[in-house]
This record gives sequence, structure tokens and C-alpha cells, in this order.
Amino acid sequence: MHPSRTLAVNRSLRGYRWRQVAKKFRDYCASVNAPCWLCDQPIDYTAAPQTESAFEADHKLPVETHPQLAFM
Repeated sequence: MHPSRTLAVNRSLRGYRWRQVAKKFRDYCASVNAPCWLCDQPIDYTAAPQTESAFEADHKLPVETHPQLAFM
């Protein structure tokens, strides 16, 4: 992938639209008490962001190899 494309993808991950979608998804996951899709461990939906057991919205497929998943 061209470096400028990677930069655009990285910027879009932090964009307003991504934050909206991630929050909506987090709220849904918390309402059904969904476990981690990677390891099936419980998620602490009250944990501070970026702590070990906290929720983090991830793409199942990496945006670097699937740029159509990024919000532009």
C-alpha cells in the first residue's frame, strides 16, 4: 500500500465517523455483555479505555489489507 494511502487510512480510524460507529457498537456489545471476539474472555465495559480488559473496537480484517472498511 502506498504510504499516503496508509496515512489516510490511519487518519480515518481516528475520525468522527469511526468514533460514532465504535461507540454505537460498544453500547450494543455492552447491552448483550458480549465477550472478546478474539479470545472469548469477558470484557469489562466499565474499565478505562486502553486498559487490559476494556472494550476496544477492532476490525476483524485489517484496514491495511481491506481499505474498503475504512471511513473516508
